[in-house]
Formats: sequence, structure tokens, C-alpha cells
Amino acid sequence: MPGAGGETAAALAEFRAVLPYYEREPARAFDIRQRIGLLLLAAGEHAAGRDQLQRLLFDAERAYGPYHPLPGELRRALDHQRMMGPRP
Repeated sequence: MPGAGGETAAALAEFRAVLPYYEREPARAFDIRQRIGLLLLAAGEHAAGRDQLQRLLFDAERAYGPYHPLPGELRRALDHQRMMGPRP
């Protein structure tokens, strides 16, 4: 798929640019942070993606509790990454 790497990088840059504007809206900020983590994984930046999702999981559990759908979704994504094996 030509250009996909450029599109992923552009999307990452865009999400990172708008994230500070949503600091006072936790639900929206969490959504943007999740998208950043998933884009990092898709771009092959596995360590950075896992780190992003792990930090988001901590914050989401603190904000919503461990049984909210968002922490559950994040745990599943992190478990999937662990099952895929170690990647730098």
C-alpha cells in the first residue's frame, strides 16, 4: 500500500498536535491517546505503542475504574501485543 507509512506519520502528528487542546476533556483525550498508541503499533514502533497504551491504561483505570470498557479494551490490546512476542 503506497503512502501508508506517510499517512500513518501524518495522522500521528495530527493527533499529537491536537491532544493538548483536550486536556480538560478526559474522555476525548483518552480517545486521542488510544489512537496514538494504536498508530504507533501500526507504524512498527511497538515499544512506543505499548508504552503509550500502558500509561493510558493506568490513567483510564484511575479515572473510570478497572471494569469500564476502555481499560478492558486496552488490556486486550496489550495482551495481544504480549502474545505476538517481544519486539523492540
